[in-house]
Amino acid sequence: MTRNLHSTEFQDQALSKARQRGTRSVQDVADELNMPVGTLRKWISKSNRKHEVGSPAAQLPDDLPAQSWGPAQRLLALNQTHPMTPTQLHAWCREKGNRPTNTILAPG
Repeated sequence: MTRNLHSTEFQDQALSKARQRGTRSVQDVADELNMPVGTLRKWISKSNRKHEVGSPAAQLPDDLPAQSWGPAQRLLALNQTHPMTPTQLHAWCREKGNRPTNTILAPG
């Protein structure tokens, strides 16, 4: 049985920091929060699973940069953008705050 040592508010704040970390590593964010990196990675993974393709609410998260999207989220983005013209694709990427070249297909 695992103990939940962190409040829901702390978990939400930690996920927010991890998603907005820019070029910093997850380890850097965990160190800043004085918590084990494995715990933070588990929370990120669990949060990402909420947005997997096939789930009832499959959608691209607005608060997660494309570089942090999981494979299911990249597939969803690819499916959404495949029929777009280059102009539409650039507009979609600007709306999501991404670069159109390799953001969707390249692993994070």
